Amino acid sequence: MSDRLLAESALAERERYLAALVEVQRRLLALKGEENYYNSILGLLGQASKASHIYVFENTHDASDRQVLSQCAQWRATANYCEKDTPERHIFPYKECLPHWIGRLAQGETIEGQVREFPHQERLILEQQKILSLLVLPLSVKDQFFGFIVFDNTRDAWVWSASEVELLKAAAAALSLQHERSKAEAALRRSEAQLRAKATQLKQTLYQLKQTQGQLVQSEKMSSLGMMVAGIAHEINNPVSFVYGNLTPAREYIQDLLEVINLYRQHYPVPAPQIQEYIDTIDLNFLVEDLPQLLKSMKVGAERIRDIVATLQTFSRLDQAKMKPVNIHEGLDTTLLILQHRLKKKPGHQEIEVIKNYGNLPLVECYAGQLNQVFMNILANAIDALESHRVSSEEVGQNQFTPEASPCIQICTEVADTGASTEDSKSVIIRIIDNGPGMTERVKHLLFDPFFTTKPIGKGTGLGLSISHKIITETHHGKLDCQSTLGQGTEFMVQIPLRSSVG
Repeated sequence: MSDRLLAESALAERERYLAALVEVQRRLLALKGEENYYNSILGLLGQASKASHIYVFENTHDASDRQVLSQCAQWRATANYCEKDTPERHIFPYKECLPHWIGRLAQGETIEGQVREFPHQERLILEQQKILSLLVLPLSVKDQFFGFIVFDNTRDAWVWSASEVELLKAAAAALSLQHERSKAEAALRRSEAQLRAKATQLKQTLYQLKQTQGQLVQSEKMSSLGMMVAGIAHEINNPVSFVYGNLTPAREYIQDLLEVINLYRQHYPVPAPQIQEYIDTIDLNFLVEDLPQLLKSMKVGAERIRDIVATLQTFSRLDQAKMKPVNIHEGLDTTLLILQHRLKKKPGHQEIEVIKNYGNLPLVECYAGQLNQVFMNILANAIDALESHRVSSEEVGQNQFTPEASPCIQICTEVADTGASTEDSKSVIIRIIDNGPGMTERVKHLLFDPFFTTKPIGKGTGLGLSISHKIITETHHGKLDCQSTLGQGTEFMVQIPLRSSVG
């Protein structure tokens, strides 16, 4: 055969492998749920490689917890059929599976060649299967060896060329990445099922709280209230801790999946047209950038729930947090960040402007988590008031907010001018002011009572300001006052000592 014909044959052979490799990647990307990806792939590799058989083995453990190899799938050229094998028929202890091979494969080496050139013991085993030549490629993810794929030839003793081996290695790498992806997806499905169960449990707990809430209001026994809140905190804390604990592995799983995508992009920068079209459709670059931020937001939210639980424990005298010097402005800014979605413009509501008039505050000795919860309660109530003011005004055909007087929240901080000369006798003041509808004298009188709320049923528990008042007055030995004029707005003033007198 002339050099030109040899070159053309080699080129055609490479194109056949590349076409098969592209199709392998396409099928792997298109897989959904718990489909057996070997069934979809081995036929392509068998036809491209012209192998007689292909076998896939994975590491596992038997009933006695021995490490064994399980034949997961096989393909036969005579039938062009991929069969998922049953574990009972194809389980092999490591010691019976050519341990020399296992050691080499675990190191990332390839086993290949004509059987007649293999060591005597290996040759006897292979010749019993009428194998004339074979190629064995390791399957591993992040240097973790989890199995191997075998290509054999029982028709003649030809071996695969170096270029063919490299292309088949690329296919093995794709299978390895799919294996990791499948494990991550399975773990994620299990985690989601557990989270749904915990969410159902949380809903039931909150429903029970709603049923007993009226009885507590009627009884007005604060001792019973403390016990109830302690129980609520305990019941909420368990599922929330579960959710919070699963965020880290969820982030790791997603990071692994993103790394898989990155590796695909590095090794195959020019994807198939169908893949590129789907990448453009879903805006993959945006998803890759936004997903970590989404998880970060979920973590912040979960931490906020845990802080709320800690505050409930404070209400029932169970709080054991340490008092320490804190930057008050950081707490305010963090709370505003959590509430940012409620401040933005949305259908039916104008954007709520936040004006910060921060003074030059030193660090303040306080319970940071509890104080942040006070800020959360007051700011959330201010937003509720501004939103309800807009809705009620529209119902009567008026707009209380003009371009010159749009909904607004002001936050002012300062060191109280008490004439004191020492830091120990000074205090700080935080004022949170809104230009909402204000409140009546009756509402102001009941404002800090447990379970008192002016919100519709299901919109509030009536505990927020009651807990806030307890945090400021009893825990921090400060003051929480409210000044409001109907139709003009509301001002909450928080005043706490600069240096704690709590022993």
